[in-house]
Amino acid sequence: NLPNPVQYNRIRVKIERLLQEDGYNVVPPDKAEYRLGFRAGARPEEVLGYVPYRGYYWGGYGWGWRHPGYGFGYTAVVPYVDVYFNQWLSMRLTQVKPGEPGDGKVVWVGEAATEIDEPGIRQAIDYLLVACLQELGLDTHGRTVITLREDDLRVQEIRTLP
Repeated sequence: NLPNPVQYNRIRVKIERLLQEDGYNVVPPDKAEYRLGFRAGARPEEVLGYVPYRGYYWGGYGWGWRHPGYGFGYTAVVPYVDVYFNQWLSMRLTQVKPGEPGDGKVVWVGEAATEIDEPGIRQAIDYLLVACLQELGLDTHGRTVITLREDDLRVQEIRTLP
């Protein structure tokens, strides 16, 4: 889902840097006991909502126990559509036997997603990588919410990579 080879290589370099910082040895694929693959992309999502129209009207005369007389209020609601982009990253760790063909056995799957109003993944990929690799190899027993701030050192460090 990432047809851009330049973007693919940028992400690969960032993954390798984060792995090395966590103490993993990055080796050529034919010598690896584990392989970490990834896919990334962005999906648009449309959200329909309604807002009150701000034009006032004057109602007719009526009787009530509290406020007899004329009234005012909103005349209508107006629909609107917002488009958000679901930025996502999926990683798959497989155990392989060095030198043997085949895809190996999947031992971990990590997924991260966020929604922003930018269509490209370039803005969000650093956060998605840090969030996914923070849980590398762990069984989280389901969904985990991770909040990363802009001043997170891991994000700042890989953001400067080419």
